[in-house]
Amino acid sequence: MEKEKNKSLNFVMKIFRRYYKNLSPFSVEKIEQREFGFMFFNKEGMVRHTAFKSVNELSLYLRKHVPAHVYYSTAFYERPDAPTMEEKGWKGAELVFDIDVDHIPTECKKKHDKWFCANCGNSGNGAPPPACPVCGSEALRTVSWVCDECLEVAKEETNKLLDFLLIDFGFSRSELLVCFSGHRGFHIHVLSEKVYSLDQDARREVVNYVRGLGLSFPSLVKAKLWENYGWINRLMFTAYEKLSVRTPESVYKKLARKKKLVDILVNECIERYGCQIDERVTVDIKRLIRLPLSLHGKTGMIVSIIDDLDLFDPLEKASPLSSNEYIKVKLKDAPEKILNYTLDKRNGVVKLPINVGLYLILRGAAEVVGDEY
Repeated sequence: MEKEKNKSLNFVMKIFRRYYKNLSPFSVEKIEQREFGFMFFNKEGMVRHTAFKSVNELSLYLRKHVPAHVYYSTAFYERPDAPTMEEKGWKGAELVFDIDVDHIPTECKKKHDKWFCANCGNSGNGAPPPACPVCGSEALRTVSWVCDECLEVAKEETNKLLDFLLIDFGFSRSELLVCFSGHRGFHIHVLSEKVYSLDQDARREVVNYVRGLGLSFPSLVKAKLWENYGWINRLMFTAYEKLSVRTPESVYKKLARKKKLVDILVNECIERYGCQIDERVTVDIKRLIRLPLSLHGKTGMIVSIIDDLDLFDPLEKASPLSSNEYIKVKLKDAPEKILNYTLDKRNGVVKLPINVGLYLILRGAAEVVGDEY
């Protein structure tokens, strides 16, 4: 068993080392003002408070140390390598958004996610309950996976957010960096001097807006945002569909003094168009987030920069390996499906595309057998 684990770790390290060695030159805005953090396969914890003067210096570090996870600060600092946050000297921060399907309810979770009670051994499918229904223990362990249905939901949420940023807030597409997180979702970075100085309260206002929190029909009308702009536009489309009318005047007339109907429409509009984002990530002005083009240590996937979200296929576009190569692995309770790849069996020795094999090895559901790598 120990031999297989060592063989698997050697395989993973070889893939990561090769990736960073062959990684083409890339850019990091204001790299000299960023804090970097690293986690490693053979060490506990995170190495933080690291800074680099250039991308070339960072690249040399990646090749030498081969980290499992690479993070950088969304904030810009005067002294990014200072040992305390107070000493760093905050200068501003990107506005960032994290869409993680782990936080979004999906029907497919009932098929591929499981929970286990550490106290009595009870288990179940889907999202875990607050406590074990048999013994009442809250010591529950979860095993979650990502399928193509999960990623489609995350794509839908990301596209909704892009609409808000491009249409409602008026950012250009060149000011938005869209990345696959390497695992369960997507990140959007707003790279604009207009947002760098926003404090936490201002960022929370942005979060509330894209989530639709605090919206009401009267407040939208009073704000005179009208039919072709923002939330009133989304509400009008919802009303046109539900009330079978085609003009704003007809909507106002039908909704006049019908508070219950108004509330129903507003709630349905928010459910349809509101974005399910991780508020903590956006509000945090000193956040560490995954470095674009780095590898995710739990999947082996590239934190890919995305131009066309709808056409993005993680196994093809975000893997450092070719799907035409194969590796022999021993499966242990693997899921039936990984992203858009369906496994023929869940246990035992099989040959898999090397990108799928790497994913399962890093998730702890497979180990390398044989001597191919």
